[in-house]
Amino acid sequence: MTTKRTGLPRILMEDRLHLLRALVLFAWGLLAAFVGIEAALRFHPDTQWPEMAGFSTTYNTLLAVFAINTVVLTALLVQRDWFERVPRSAEHRVAWLLHLVLIWLGLHLFFLFHSTGGLSGALGALPLLSVIAMLILLPGRAGWGFAIYMAAGYLLVTALAQAAFIHPEGALARAFAPEGLLFEWSWIALFAVALAVGLWGRGGWAGAIADAHPARRVDSGTGLFRAAFLQQRLQRELRRGRRQQSPATLLMLDVEEGRGGMSEAERVRPYADCLLAMIRLQSDTPAHYAAGRVALLMPATDAAAAQAFVQRLIGALQEAGLRLPRIAGAVVDGTVVEAQQWLAATEMALRETAEDGTLRLVRL
Repeated sequence: MTTKRTGLPRILMEDRLHLLRALVLFAWGLLAAFVGIEAALRFHPDTQWPEMAGFSTTYNTLLAVFAINTVVLTALLVQRDWFERVPRSAEHRVAWLLHLVLIWLGLHLFFLFHSTGGLSGALGALPLLSVIAMLILLPGRAGWGFAIYMAAGYLLVTALAQAAFIHPEGALARAFAPEGLLFEWSWIALFAVALAVGLWGRGGWAGAIADAHPARRVDSGTGLFRAAFLQQRLQRELRRGRRQQSPATLLMLDVEEGRGGMSEAERVRPYADCLLAMIRLQSDTPAHYAAGRVALLMPATDAAAAQAFVQRLIGALQEAGLRLPRIAGAVVDGTVVEAQQWLAATEMALRETAEDGTLRLVRL
């Protein structure tokens, strides 16, 4: 029997959190630009802060709302427990939060583009830079979708201003004109943004955290996560389990015995394919832990559920004509345990396990 290969999810909770952090940092930079523009014009003796058509009130009201939203998002990200309290079945809702943040940032970028003078000075390149940034930050269709959203929004803002449906275009246009106070500074800011975008793009999206990058967290030979990513997940699941009083199981398979003369990928890949066809892809963490060793982290799984899963796994391995590996595991049930203790207990149980496919399970 040939086991159908199932790939790991490309986008995980860790990716969404990393992207949210990047967007919130961008929001703080945007907030500094809002405040800096107003401060420069209010305190410079040769310029006057525009008051026409209620511009000042509108500007400061939106600035206050933007600041409050940015502070709330920052608090959620700093207090990471908030995200870890999200049930496994509801983690996809974080994607909706991410979409809302992107739309919110886009709307404020449109406002900044319009209020600071539209196409005056260097800011005329802001739409193009924001599109490039989104194509780099967001993977796949998400990047193209948001790039289209940004481009359409800028065109709409410009069209509404030209048609006089919104307040006169460029309430700060004179400051960004060639003879204006902020003209040279806008070019410096543009260069800084372009440099930041270029540096970000060198490592690909989410490249700031090497182990979180999709191309680096997965072992290409086996199709499983790397051991370093498993270590990160172990810490997170231990914290989640203690708060929610939820059990978790770490299984380990030894597929090395009797498989001499084969490469590591050839030895492990058939077992990896069976695992990937059976596990919960959005919550379980299968990893190539070491040479000939495969680990599987199963959140919200007690001893009985782990036993039932192993029985199904043994049946799938036998059906695929594979030699039964040694299998052992350790169950944590809300107790205070370190990740290394969990791994050590699982490895010790594996060493004491018979080579007959029988599961040895210990409780911590």
